[in-house]
Amino acid sequence: MKAVIHHFSKPSTRTAKYEVENLKIEVDLPFVPVTGMSLQVTPAGSFLVVEQVMWAINEPDVLQVFTEEPQDDFDVRPYREMVEQGWRKG
Repeated sequence: MKAVIHHFSKPSTRTAKYEVENLKIEVDLPFVPVTGMSLQVTPAGSFLVVEQVMWAINEPDVLQVFTEEPQDDFDVRPYREMVEQGWRKG
């Protein structure tokens, strides 16, 4: 099933007035993830903990998967690194 995973990175610019950038990536999952589950979304990525899974009637073949916010700055990956792995602004 197609899933859009939502996660965070460091801001895309040094002058940003916010702490994290909202990113997303589209992947095919052979299962429906559940809250608390860890997913490794890209081969080079770290494990992300699922916070919320949503299904919308207007997009019946797509799951919206939201991950937990990182607990500290060390866990927030650089924007450029995430984009290289296939993430995009979301």
